Amino acid sequence: MVSRRATGFDDVTAPSGAEVEDRPLGYRLVAIERDATREFLLRDGHTASIGRHRDATLSIRDESVSRLHAELRAGATLEVRDTGSRNGVFVNGGRIAKGAWVEVPRGATLLVGSVTIAVERARAPSEAARPTRLEVRGGQEPSRLIDSAAMRPALELVATVAPTDVSVLIIGETGAGKELFAEEIHRQSKRSRARLLRINCASFTAQLLESELFGHERGAFTGASSAKVGLIESANGGTVFFDEIAEMPLDLQARLLRVLEDRRVRPVGAVSERAVDVRFIAATHQPLEELAKRGAFRKDLFYRLAGVVIEVPPLRERREEIPALIERFAAAVGAQPVRVSPAAMELLSSWDWPGNVRELRNVVERAALLAAGREIGAEHLPRALVRRDSDAATPAAPKMRSELEALERQRIVEALARCNGNQSRAAAMIGMPRRTFVARLDAYGIPRPRKGAADES
Repeated sequence: MVSRRATGFDDVTAPSGAEVEDRPLGYRLVAIERDATREFLLRDGHTASIGRHRDATLSIRDESVSRLHAELRAGATLEVRDTGSRNGVFVNGGRIAKGAWVEVPRGATLLVGSVTIAVERARAPSEAARPTRLEVRGGQEPSRLIDSAAMRPALELVATVAPTDVSVLIIGETGAGKELFAEEIHRQSKRSRARLLRINCASFTAQLLESELFGHERGAFTGASSAKVGLIESANGGTVFFDEIAEMPLDLQARLLRVLEDRRVRPVGAVSERAVDVRFIAATHQPLEELAKRGAFRKDLFYRLAGVVIEVPPLRERREEIPALIERFAAAVGAQPVRVSPAAMELLSSWDWPGNVRELRNVVERAALLAAGREIGAEHLPRALVRRDSDAATPAAPKMRSELEALERQRIVEALARCNGNQSRAAAMIGMPRRTFVARLDAYGIPRPRKGAADES
């Protein structure tokens, strides 16, 4: 647990009354422990100690934290120093030397033992004070996430980190809903009125991704007949979400790291940089930390992106959500409400869903189409669900796969038709990495569209 013990170290909600003016106030700190998450304000001109000792300004009862672990000093910049800890102090993944004051960059995270502390500059609120993190601003769409018991820890972490500018890494199985979490972080953030830019790193070639991310000057390469503003710069004031971040080429990872550290971009062919004000969220279904250890992903970029890590549980751990998801997906197929028979609901609720929410959506949409406005029954579901018993479960599995593959093939064909053969856009439309999409074309015997301007645009 965390406590306050010194003047200048207050609840983040402390400013009120006479302090309603727009001026620097201090630093907002979000300490994320194993069993608690707390927010504090360290006022300018004050120093705070961090440790397990009961008299520490920020007293943390975690065995990974030393009795007097570190100190923070607030002023024009925030500084930290290791006061002789056992497990060290890390700033954006890099361990600092003991005894020396080190500046904490804007939007950075501290790691004290196993406790993460997110940091951002705090100001006294103006007359149009910002709403609290749980307030839904006028005109916003409601959250598409369901508050189930399995999801609650992740949702509480979203509510804590959303108002900050700390970078967030969302991990979880394919189809579990990582993009919805990115949307929810943006929705609850102070940037919610600005743009949420989604970038699927697997949907671009390396050269095209660089130009799209950072922009380019006229004549920077063949075909660059005019200057173009990059996607990151176009999202100024908002949030940039990198989906499938593990698919980003290593050379581009180095450039992205510089953007995260300096908040500046340099278009391809430009001689000067441009300032950007964006918040970064990334997602992957791959073991990014393991990839970083093997050199398949930049370790420094991993630490910079993983300011706070949110793990999305798979659907098989969130079965209580299935009825509400079924209702949502079935309603999307037609204007009329679609009922589900008790037998069909039992089958759908008890399946393990290896493809998670995406697989459930495919099955429900197919069933709703087959039901043609009538009640969805067991006869409208894949045979593997209906014939699942102790004897039939194993032989039925290949049939389930066959039916799902047929449905996936149909979705790919339809996406290509809607995107005029543009493979990158079609892959993004159905939420599939481009490499996987191309492999599926070959596996399902779908003729690959002729490469040309349509696919490179």
